[in-house]
Amino acid sequence: MGSRTAWVVALLVAVLTLPIVAITVYFQVGIDQQIARAQTERQGLDGVDRFERLTADISALAMAASCPKVARTTVAAARARADADVDALNDSDVRGTWQSLRSSELSQADFDSFFDGMRTWIINLGDRSGLTFDPAIPGIDLGDSLGIASRRPSTAFNAFAAVCVRAVRLWV
Repeated sequence: MGSRTAWVVALLVAVLTLPIVAITVYFQVGIDQQIARAQTERQGLDGVDRFERLTADISALAMAASCPKVARTTVAAARARADADVDALNDSDVRGTWQSLRSSELSQADFDSFFDGMRTWIINLGDRSGLTFDPAIPGIDLGDSLGIASRRPSTAFNAFAAVCVRAVRLWV
């Protein structure tokens, strides 16, 4: 009888412990998945931040290149900042697109072509990092939310070309 009681107690302990262990493992796996997703999103947000800096520096380069009275040192400094931003993105496609822009004459069409390529990059970043809702469903993506179409340097060229013309008239 004593050994039967020991088996019943052991079985009762196992039956009561098993759900507790299963629930603990279930929650731990869920928490680990949420942590991994948050880290992936954080990497995506870092990419967005680097992209924002690149966009600002490329726009500054577009402004400097479009203004005839801007010193070459200003254009070189803007190009150096853009070089550093491209290196920070650490992406071969972005680097290739940047090299083709860098070796061009820095016309409005060259900048527009660069940002068309960057649009694909930012969409892929959103999909990889989980910052878009569902990459399989077409719709609003990270590029749309950042307003990439409105940040293209063609806008900068048009706006700052007018400023440069006015500034040149004032200097003369």
